[in-house]
Amino acid sequence: MVNDNRDSIQARMKILSLLRSATRPLSGEILAGELGMSRVAVWKHIKALEEHGYRFTAEKRGYTLLAHPQDSLLPWDLDTVSSPVSHFPETDSTMNRALEAAIAGAADGSLFIAERQKAGRGTGSKAWESVEGGLFFTLLIRPSLQSAHYFRSVTAAQCALVETLRDHGIKAVAAWPNDILARNEETGEMAKAGGILCEHLCSGNSVRFLNLGIGMNTGNLPELGGTARLAIGRRDLLEGFLRRMTKASLETPDLEARWNALSAHHNRECRLVSGGTVLKGLFKGLDPYGNARMLLDSSSEERRFQPGSVSILHKGTSS
Repeated sequence: MVNDNRDSIQARMKILSLLRSATRPLSGEILAGELGMSRVAVWKHIKALEEHGYRFTAEKRGYTLLAHPQDSLLPWDLDTVSSPVSHFPETDSTMNRALEAAIAGAADGSLFIAERQKAGRGTGSKAWESVEGGLFFTLLIRPSLQSAHYFRSVTAAQCALVETLRDHGIKAVAAWPNDILARNEETGEMAKAGGILCEHLCSGNSVRFLNLGIGMNTGNLPELGGTARLAIGRRDLLEGFLRRMTKASLETPDLEARWNALSAHHNRECRLVSGGTVLKGLFKGLDPYGNARMLLDSSSEERRFQPGSVSILHKGTSS
């Protein structure tokens, strides 16, 4: 595991930046002068980077960077991340690591990333299949948010993910309550490309912390059907998401309108499953609590459904 150590991360980030931009080998003396540390300390950082897959030549004239891990999510490769980062080659679930850290007082914005998850978690008792090459992380936030509004964090996260994907030319939509849909290349249908899990702790009417666990199909597809692969690098998606979430205000009054504009179902006919009953009607969007607003065929009055209380049949669309 790579724990956040800001001094070490900044040093390795600087070393990599200098070597990537260099037109000739850089001596340990030059690197030490740029970083304000000893040549021995530079050598230790170079050795640590080699342990994570970077390759250098070290000759009389100095160091040259030969190769580096592709689409790396190591802390020193995340240029836009200023918050604490913990990176795991493998763990059971980033949600478990984030929960432990949150209870221990970890800072707002702390990030927990895994290359592989042995027991990824979905909503309820569902498991999340963490397929090779996917993006798996949990973001810990400590927002100024009323407890009744906790689900707005999921709404904002969906918006941030969909907008990032669209910036990269990927047709993506948000599906209530917590999914991201994209086009399946083989079928042409919109299918599940990712999901969000939220866990939170409240004190009175205020949220103490929120953990947003996110899994995205940036690698191989899960074995279960109805899924889509995202043609985007993990780092591009993660950094784009974090830029938007950092700027997001969870109490802003236009969040629902923003989500509706990115939704797969807004103002469309859909079917909900409640227990063994199928309810048909017009999906009218979200209320401030993340509830689905439905105008059912069987009633002239709008009804509202809490996240997790019902399921939408056939979330994907061909549009």
